[in-house]
Amino acid sequence: MGFLLDVGVAGTLVAALGLACGLVYGVLGVMDLTLGVRVTVGAYAGWWVCNALGPEAYPLNMPLAWLLAAVAGAASGAGAWVMLRPLASAGPLVVLVGSLGLQEAAQAVLLIQFGSSPRVFSGYPSEEGIDIVGTTATPLDLVALAVTSAAVLLVAVGLRRTRVGTMLIATGQDPAYAQAGLGLPVRRLEWAVMLSTGALLGVAGFLYGVGRGVAPETGSREALLAFVATVSAGKRRPILSAVTATALIGAGMLAIRSALPSSTEPIVPLVLVLIALLIRPEGLFAKPTRSV
Repeated sequence: MGFLLDVGVAGTLVAALGLACGLVYGVLGVMDLTLGVRVTVGAYAGWWVCNALGPEAYPLNMPLAWLLAAVAGAASGAGAWVMLRPLASAGPLVVLVGSLGLQEAAQAVLLIQFGSSPRVFSGYPSEEGIDIVGTTATPLDLVALAVTSAAVLLVAVGLRRTRVGTMLIATGQDPAYAQAGLGLPVRRLEWAVMLSTGALLGVAGFLYGVGRGVAPETGSREALLAFVATVSAGKRRPILSAVTATALIGAGMLAIRSALPSSTEPIVPLVLVLIALLIRPEGLFAKPTRSV
């Protein structure tokens, strides 16, 4: 039980990224590698609020930090989609390459603006760990876990039980028919996905950065794991993307606990997924197709 809590706490950011990546891929049909930038921008926005107001403003500075992190993440997502949407007509591979270039450009701008050294949240007090079922977690870790779990639950229920969820699924299956045949506002649905996932990642980045600091590359490694998880889960499976992303973190932690070097943590999940996709190239959770 303690190990599962460890995995959940450590995998909150990757799970949030997996959920966002699954939604973007499932509804818009593209792979967007700039999701990690939204994490970084949200973390920097929260850092600026906390440090500008100072530690004496705690805890009143937290709602403002959460709000600005969400707005910054959503704005980052909107900016990315403005530049990537014209590439969508050329195919998902073009969007993938374009998003890679955009990610590198964004990280370069952040590096120039903030430098390479991590920025520490001096406006947030240090927390003592809480012993829970054989492991230790800070209150902020538990808040991050609760926020990510709530987001996964809301998406799971929303996609199955709400009209908006039905519209998103229809758009992901055939956007042209959804717009022309069903009269759905496909353009607005696309923007809703980009803005909402950006806001989620902005808050997730802030919660992650408070305990670890924020640097221009914050969230980039986690975004890669989320990308791999989404490919593994298959299109239109955002919940499985989030769960798979968390499982990848668990695989890395388990490898370290099995006396492997700590440097193998980011490598082990990728190797496992590579082996799995060699066996099932259509995706780990894709339905098998019958040959006629």
